[in-house]
Amino acid sequence: MTWINIMKVRWATRIQNLFTAAKLLALTVIILSGLYVVCQGRLENFEEFWQPTRPINPSRIALAFYSGLFAYAGWNFLNIITEELQNPEQ
Repeated sequence: MTWINIMKVRWATRIQNLFTAAKLLALTVIILSGLYVVCQGRLENFEEFWQPTRPINPSRIALAFYSGLFAYAGWNFLNIITEELQNPEQ
């Protein structure tokens, strides 16, 4: 992706749009598959939904937050990318 962005910003934009569409399609398939299974009446995974399997530990909650923030750390580059996309002729 970096190589494509170096060569042509418009190509990178199109490929990024293609990847986004593929991700949305995959999410749609997962959601529709889940709804199909639930509509068939197979609800055994939801029987003890709110029963904790382990005791609640603050360090695990902190680790969960840290993992989520690490996964979305790419927002730091948002300004650089949007500045470049506003004038792709550069």
